[in-house]
Amino acid sequence: MQIVCKNSDFLYLLVMKLFRLTFCSMALLTSVLATEKIKVVATFLPIYAHTQSIAGHLADVHCLVGAGTDPHDFQFKPSDMKKLSEAEVIVMNGVGIEMWLDKPLEKFRSMNKTVINASEGLSLLENTEIIELSSAHEGHHHNEGDHCDQHGEGKNPHTWLDPVNASLQVKNILNGLIKADPKNKNGYEKNASLYLAELEKLHQEFKSEVEVLKNKNLITFHDAFLYLAHRYQFKYIGCVEDVPEKKPSPKVLKEIIDLIKNHQVKTVFVEEGYSQRSLHSISRDSGAKIATLDTIEVGKPEANAYLNRMRNNIQALKSAWQ
Repeated sequence: MQIVCKNSDFLYLLVMKLFRLTFCSMALLTSVLATEKIKVVATFLPIYAHTQSIAGHLADVHCLVGAGTDPHDFQFKPSDMKKLSEAEVIVMNGVGIEMWLDKPLEKFRSMNKTVINASEGLSLLENTEIIELSSAHEGHHHNEGDHCDQHGEGKNPHTWLDPVNASLQVKNILNGLIKADPKNKNGYEKNASLYLAELEKLHQEFKSEVEVLKNKNLITFHDAFLYLAHRYQFKYIGCVEDVPEKKPSPKVLKEIIDLIKNHQVKTVFVEEGYSQRSLHSISRDSGAKIATLDTIEVGKPEANAYLNRMRNNIQALKSAWQ
């Protein structure tokens, strides 16, 4: 009987040890699964800033377009395709600015990825405010429908440059992240709430510091600021078509200068990259100042990039129009 009891005790202890090991392994696996972060790819800087601000430490967020690359000119490298293939969530601006993403998304269609179109449901504006320079057309042919920034079906894609639109984009991104990663719903909602409060502050700053200014005549060389102009009641004279970053011809320069004088424009807004000599000539001969507005398309991916650089735009507009 003692032998039987000893065997029974041994079996009992063995079963208990196996149970403890199994329980510990399951607990460890559960812990690992709970802390494993989903991989998210945001296409370019403003979309990255929104996504990272919502995700915080709850997801691994990567920016697809590098710090020195414009999304209009982006071309895939093998490492970019690897990022996309490994991502569980892809966040894009939409409205045709990432047309280079169409084929990869078709390829990944069967991989059950969550694709978030941040501009879904936004009121889109047509590219209608176009100033054509007749001298810029000499020597080459333009097709009907050409304009400053042709994307998709002719809708202007720069939706993020209106802070109210940015808030709607954040809500779309939040819903997509929750769908892909429901266990972190509360964390995403908390982060989004804080970020949306900052975007509302930004909107109010534009209203109190820029919208109240007089003589808000806007001419640009890139049709990026249509949404900003529409939101804060700029007089958007238009985008000067066909003015490349390279030095314009003297004939094109004269036409630009005449245009500025005719519309009594005090400031012309440009992006970085235009010929400084040409800009100096435009300013000297037209009497208009040259100022820089930031499209936030290029730069180091940071969560606070959108807020900081849009506030820089407020200062640029105030300096030009006060």
